[in-house]
Amino acid sequence: MPAPLNAGLGSPNGEALMIFVVALALLLIAMMVILAYRLATYALPAMLGLTVARLADATGAGWVGAGIAGFVVGALSFCFFAVLFATARTPTVRAVVVLIFVTPAVAAGYVLTYGLTEGAIPSAIWRQTLCIAVSALIGVSAFARLASAAALGGASVPKLEADQVDAPDDAPPRGSTCLQWSASAGVPAGSDDGGTISASASTGHA
Repeated sequence: MPAPLNAGLGSPNGEALMIFVVALALLLIAMMVILAYRLATYALPAMLGLTVARLADATGAGWVGAGIAGFVVGALSFCFFAVLFATARTPTVRAVVVLIFVTPAVAAGYVLTYGLTEGAIPSAIWRQTLCIAVSALIGVSAFARLASAAALGGASVPKLEADQVDAPDDAPPRGSTCLQWSASAGVPAGSDDGGTISASASTGHA
C-alpha cells in the first residue's frame, strides 16, 4: 500500500522543505512586486518599448531582435524626457514634460494595485484608498527618477558664465577699473596708451 503524500511532512526534512518552498514563494512574490513597481514607474518608456518590440516581432525580427529594439527605444525615450526636462527654461515646459511622463505611471500604478487587491480587500473604500495612495507614490517616484536623471545629465554639461562668453584674454575683468587692472597685470602706469596721451598733452601745452 503506497504511503500518503503528506506522510513525510512531519519529519525534519519535510518541515525544512516546506520552509524552503514558502521562502521561495515569498521571494518570487517580492521580485514580481518590485518588477511591477519599476515597470509602473517607467510606464511611458516601457509602453513605447513594448510597442516597438511588438512591431519588430511582427515584421520578422524575432524575439531577440524585438527585445533589443524595445529596450533601446525605451532607454532612449527616457533619456529624451530627462534631457528635455533638464534643458527646459520655463516652468510651463517643465510642467508639461512632468505631466506627460508621470501620468502613465500614475495610471499604471492604480490599475496594477486595483487588480492585485480586487479579491483580497472586500471593502471598496479601502481598496480605492490603497489604489490612490500607491498610484500617488508611484507618481512621486517617477518624478524623482526623472529629476535625478535630469540633474545627473545637467551636471555633466559645463555651463559658461556671462563673464566668460566672448571675453578676450587681455580684457579687464568686469567691475574693475583700468588702474586696478594695470596694477594687477604688472603694467607700469606710464607705459600704456595713457602715457602716450599724457605726453602728447604736455607737448601741446609746451
